[in-house]
Amino acid sequence: MPLLREQDQLPSEAILRDFASQLPPLPPAIRYYDDYEGKLRTIRYPQNLERFDIHADGRILPISFDLRSDALVALLKHVFLHLLGADLAARTAANYVLAGKRLSVSDVAKFFETGPANVQSCWAVLTAKQLQRDVYLCMKTLLRVISRYRIGGWAESYNDVISALPLPYMDKYASVRSGDAFLSVNGEAAVVRYLNDAALKSGESMGDDELREAAMLLCCYQFGMRPIQISMLTLRDMRVRHEPQEAFSTVHLTFRMVKQRNSTATKPLPRRVKQEWTPIFAEIDRRSRESGQDSAEKIFGMKSTLEASQRIIGDILRNFIAPPPIARRSAITVRTPV
Repeated sequence: MPLLREQDQLPSEAILRDFASQLPPLPPAIRYYDDYEGKLRTIRYPQNLERFDIHADGRILPISFDLRSDALVALLKHVFLHLLGADLAARTAANYVLAGKRLSVSDVAKFFETGPANVQSCWAVLTAKQLQRDVYLCMKTLLRVISRYRIGGWAESYNDVISALPLPYMDKYASVRSGDAFLSVNGEAAVVRYLNDAALKSGESMGDDELREAAMLLCCYQFGMRPIQISMLTLRDMRVRHEPQEAFSTVHLTFRMVKQRNSTATKPLPRRVKQEWTPIFAEIDRRSRESGQDSAEKIFGMKSTLEASQRIIGDILRNFIAPPPIARRSAITVRTPV
């Protein structure tokens, strides 16, 4: 194992070892839900693993515990377990732990050594380093872990104090204020023309890829859905009802509310497709039935949200919106009230 950096030498390492030794052993298996694939995943014998492979968004997110300090590794593993127990999504828990690897042993030891009475002063020193926001969220979780097990004078009664520790400011609506979150009039007109044309020729004259691209754009434009929500859409999430006396079918899609960090906050979002654009999904439904596709298959056949983002932003939008706006806009920008 590599030598510790000078600032991480004893007694900081000894403090972390003392605290880590008072934690209970990790369970023989850690289970979490992979909402993209709809599967329960298992990490077996986490105590001895040097890496966790987390399945999220159609990809594997590796957490490599290649740190100098075994005590800090043990603490970070407990952070991951604690976050899952708090019902956070596995990808969120993984991101916190990956960010927490940037904490030095001395950073963590200062909090443990001085105790809850001096947590605000230690926090001020840490925030002065201007680290990534998730680093601070991981540090907060570390404090909650030792509070849960009443180690070193910490207790769950300090959870409110921990929650009140300020995080770096994040402007969630910067793109809205700057105007980047909105389509131009010309851009919106181009989208509508594209979808109108696709609906008219959605029969045999359109290839499968072209048909799917039109459907993905529809999901972005009419419903404001994000790439992850579009890529997760399965055939069972699409309901097509053919009305004998009507010119158009009725199409309902059920998306998932996936932006929440909380894993149980994934709620269904039923949406009805605009009537004149229903032929796009009606044709997808017809072709899927003819080919005998399973209802659990993804409508757009994408393996990850990264692939979805690349196709929607990089391939589809560039066909009818000028390159400069695309360079600074995401799929969520093609959004209009339903």
